[in-house]
Amino acid sequence: MTNLLKILVFSLQTIDGKKDSALPITKAIEKENEDNFAQQASLRTQLFRKVMLKYNILRVRSKISFECFKKKVSVAELFMKAILSTSLRIWNT
Repeated sequence: MTNLLKILVFSLQTIDGKKDSALPITKAIEKENEDNFAQQASLRTQLFRKVMLKYNILRVRSKISFECFKKKVSVAELFMKAILSTSLRIWNT
């Protein structure tokens, strides 16, 4: 799943899910660092890593939401129950 997202983000040049939405930013990076290709590549990689982090956060949030949906509880209730069960396990050992 992560590899597929990486391929899509890099090939589509996207920061928000729309094709070529990162082009203005990458062109600004190229214009600012015309003589230093290594720095251009580094900045471009940083940009797409931030985009991947956003997608990974969305993926985790959707997993948490689905778990709440399955258990028919709110997110706060799910976290509180997890904290309570973990603390009870620690105290009982």
